Amino acid sequence: MNERSKTPPRGPVSGLGELLALGLSAGQDWTQEELAAALREQMVVPVEFELAALNTPDAKALRARITAQGLVLKSISDLLHHPRPPLEMLVMAKDYFKANTVRPNPGLPGQVARALYYTAVAAAWLRHHTRISSMNDAEVIAALNWVNRQPWTSEEIRALATAAANDLSLNPQKDQP
Repeated sequence: MNERSKTPPRGPVSGLGELLALGLSAGQDWTQEELAAALREQMVVPVEFELAALNTPDAKALRARITAQGLVLKSISDLLHHPRPPLEMLVMAKDYFKANTVRPNPGLPGQVARALYYTAVAAAWLRHHTRISSMNDAEVIAALNWVNRQPWTSEEIRALATAAANDLSLNPQKDQP
């Protein structure tokens, strides 16, 4: 690890992205190993940690609903792989990761944020047959194929992306958001 990788980022980041920035290099020069490590770390981020940062009426209502239903969603991985995750949480995750793809000097590598953005879109499609992005069928399939081509993505992420791309190919959604 080089000395530059030990300095905190200069841009707005939140949650685990800020912690990752302290241990991984910044900018466009992420190694495959660093990308894989960042993805692994992001997958275990406590969902409640991210929700706690949201102080909106919608976030408060969602936390109450999750508690009332007894949903056990301890991490981003739990959210993405739950058989029926709250759609609102998938949208929040998608928005969070999308924002991290465009921030200058992100603590979370843009490629990892992009992969998780597409994975949240995939989970919403698979679990709810609902599109949560403005991408059309071809764009979603191309995005999920991009996820599958990344050597640093995990088997669980690739399996979710493959399942969603296959399902979308077989059951295209005609009406766009």
